[in-house]
Amino acid sequence: MLKDLGWDSLEDRRTVNRLAILHKARLGLLALPINNPEPVRRSTRHHHSNSFINIITNKDCYKYSFFPRTVRDWNLLPQNITDLEDPKQFKISALRFLRRDE
Repeated sequence: MLKDLGWDSLEDRRTVNRLAILHKARLGLLALPINNPEPVRRSTRHHHSNSFINIITNKDCYKYSFFPRTVRDWNLLPQNITDLEDPKQFKISALRFLRRDE
């Protein structure tokens, strides 16, 4: 039914909004400290230059909170999307990327 209406799933919209918050914080547009997710020091074939170190957790109460979930999703984005400077263009590109996986 969602596809018939042209709507995105709630899961995709939530993921894109979390990624957009991290993107804005990375650009300095939000007063959100991004020193919690630490940037990866070097690029590898599994990480791009904008990747963050994955946060390892043992407790579910933190595992599903903002930073661990968002960093995991952020690192899956391609370099060309994370390099975008415009927040609106970032959201559009991230949503297109998530739709491709379906």
